[in-house]
Amino acid sequence: MDGFAKFLVPVICLFLISYFGYHGLNGRYGYYAQTKLGQQLLELKKTNASLEKQKSLIEHRISLLKPKSISRDLLDELARKNLNLSDENDAIIWSNGKK
Repeated sequence: MDGFAKFLVPVICLFLISYFGYHGLNGRYGYYAQTKLGQQLLELKKTNASLEKQKSLIEHRISLLKPKSISRDLLDELARKNLNLSDENDAIIWSNGKK
């Protein structure tokens, strides 16, 4: 039994080290998962910055439409766009929306 115990203890220790080492790298919260989460975080921060910029542009346009500070040019532009109206002296420039 003494020889078997000398063999069994190192095998169990090797198994435990291998188990925790594998899960430390490949597990749900391991090194590779943390790296992937870091990349996703960077992508989401970029998306968030883009959305914040769009939000501020929309908020600015909304502020121009408030009754106390309505912009006549913006109102005219939106009315012509939504009603498909133009004056015979207007020059119409069509764009595909891309810059």
